[in-house]
Amino acid sequence: MMKALSALVLTALLAAPVLAATPTAAPSTKPDLAKGQAISTQVCAACHTADGSRGSPANPILAGQHREYLLKQLQEFKAGKRDNAIMKGFASTLSDDDMKHVTAFYASKSAKPGFAKDKTLVTLGEKIWRGGIADKAVPACAACHGPSGS
Repeated sequence: MMKALSALVLTALLAAPVLAATPTAAPSTKPDLAKGQAISTQVCAACHTADGSRGSPANPILAGQHREYLLKQLQEFKAGKRDNAIMKGFASTLSDDDMKHVTAFYASKSAKPGFAKDKTLVTLGEKIWRGGIADKAVPACAACHGPSGS
């Protein structure tokens, strides 16, 4: 009995590295902008428009945003780290590859130039840029992006 148990344990120990090395289906490595555009049209465009220019002022502008930032936000909505029922619902339908494609698509777009029409919003934005929002633990934008916004 002891020999059989020892043989079983030895077999398991020898098989473990082989099983660990078995490749799993990895997401594709290069984003496909055409697939991203198709996903955008089907999933995102109702709120963010086909070019990511926002639609409603309540929605963020996605055009020209960094792909890594957009990807992180989608992953956090899907995981429930960011709390928004609408975005969680949409993000939950996307695979990792879908997210990679759609974020690359929006990152490839150029944001439309514009300006705030409400001077109080400009003042508030400048204040947040320089000093953050202390009571919400939001750091100053300039702390990471520097004075030039890079």
